Amino acid sequence: MENSKRAIEESFPIVEINRLAVPERNAFKPIYQMHKWFARRASCVFRAILLGAMKPAGTDIMDEFYKDHTRDPDTNGVRILDPFMGGGTTVVEALRLGCHVTGIDLNPVAWFIVKTEIESVNIEDLKAAQKEGGSIYAMLFAVFPVLCAMVTCRRLS
Repeated sequence: MENSKRAIEESFPIVEINRLAVPERNAFKPIYQMHKWFARRASCVFRAILLGAMKPAGTDIMDEFYKDHTRDPDTNGVRILDPFMGGGTTVVEALRLGCHVTGIDLNPVAWFIVKTEIESVNIEDLKAAQKEGGSIYAMLFAVFPVLCAMVTCRRLS
């Protein structure tokens, strides 16, 4: 990345990002649900900050917000360091933009959460686990007749 002025130095779409952040704070986002992190950050804010820091001055961050940046020369291959990665919001968003990311945290729980959020999944192994999970669920349900659906749990009679 050159030493020229970046988009975030000229303007930042704070009103638009706030509009996105409010509903996101309560949304179910599987990648961030591996574990309830203590200070979970809105991913849209971090995506906008990263885009603003990598895109040249004059770029409309909101025009770039929903684009696929995995082959974007402004973001692809850029090295990002997150020395306090916590729940991994910066790590995940930077990876989505095609960056090379290094995340560091003293907390081994934080490390495990982020590692699990970003590691590749073998689709065949996942399908096999889903099949096995169904039979395990049936066995457990016979012993513990409690139905848990997303948030609510109720005892079956």
